Amino acid sequence: HSPCTTSQCLRMSDAILLYLMSSLDASARCLPNRLRTVPRVDPSAATAAIGQAATEGQNARQQLKELCEKFSADLTIAEVTDVLVPKGSFSFEFAVDGLRCGVGSARSKKEAKEQAAALALRALAREPPRDL
Repeated sequence: HSPCTTSQCLRMSDAILLYLMSSLDASARCLPNRLRTVPRVDPSAATAAIGQAATEGQNARQQLKELCEKFSADLTIAEVTDVLVPKGSFSFEFAVDGLRCGVGSARSKKEAKEQAAALALRALAREPPRDL
């Protein structure tokens, strides 16, 4: 197995994010209001964090961390160890309030975490994924 190219990793991440977003929407429709689990993060604040990361040169990981602290949301990161992760690549996923929001894959751990954080911010802002 050869490592994935950057564009292949981005396509995989986009597909995973769309799946997670559709799962969140579907589960929210199926559960009674008292059982719904949605992140406590305001989508407009997540959109602002995306803009700050882009304009102020701050990384998405820092913006995601600050956003979760502001809204008292639980933030976790985990390495994805799966047969779908190409050899020589790393994959990480961020979860906010227990909901998986962003998965990133890259050849370095730092890049994979940054990509996952950027996708998590987009999911929290309810924006569709795009090339990073």
